[in-house]
Amino acid sequence: MSLNEALAEIRIGKLKASVVSRAYGIPETTLRRYMKLPDGRYPVNGGRFRKVFSDELEDQLCEYLLEMSARGFGMTKQQVSAFAYELAEENHINHNFDRKLKKAGRDWYESFLFRHRSLSIQEPEATSL
Repeated sequence: MSLNEALAEIRIGKLKASVVSRAYGIPETTLRRYMKLPDGRYPVNGGRFRKVFSDELEDQLCEYLLEMSARGFGMTKQQVSAFAYELAEENHINHNFDRKLKKAGRDWYESFLFRHRSLSIQEPEATSL
């Protein structure tokens, strides 16, 4: 969900800024700051929570991580970041991930987890047969 959609709901009087803030995951102070600007003068890059992947691709990544975890192959933070880098490269998606380390950065990782609260990335435990 975008900042433009959130601001549109506030401008038409459908919802209050505090409700939209919780629904869209955008800080209320950010919404109030952009409400003072004329239409169309919103940030180009979407701020800190700028997404690299489309909603569909990000949902598929989330489903994949959940499926791998259910099968006993949970991924660490480093593995998820490396997988995201590979996914962006394979799909020729413009990104600003670290090309030297071949990993997504901490900001991407944290905002991904923020958008997909059903995920809990933890160090997998060793299991025996």
